[in-house]
Amino acid sequence: MEGVLISAYALQSHSLHLPAGEFALGLERLQTAVNEAYAHGAAGATFRVGISLDVIVHPGAGAYICGEETALLESLEGKRGFPRIKPPFFPAVHGLYASPPW
Repeated sequence: MEGVLISAYALQSHSLHLPAGEFALGLERLQTAVNEAYAHGAAGATFRVGISLDVIVHPGAGAYICGEETALLESLEGKRGFPRIKPPFFPAVHGLYASPPW
């Protein structure tokens, strides 16, 4: 959890989307870590370094194909985890929810 929070801070991100697979125990532990980060002020509106960081856990069915970046974006958006046709719209340009990272 600390690593993704530090990475989000380094990238000046305001939202962090964590995909979780089909394992209930892993999802439970990830949600517990997110709750602890909020409780200790490492995430949320009271982030100690002056930025707000929302952490969102996306439970999913998990699939091998979601290892492909565009299929993962589809899955995070609540759609079927199926790869997008890349040219001319690459994931880094379009981003999650068609919102580019800049």
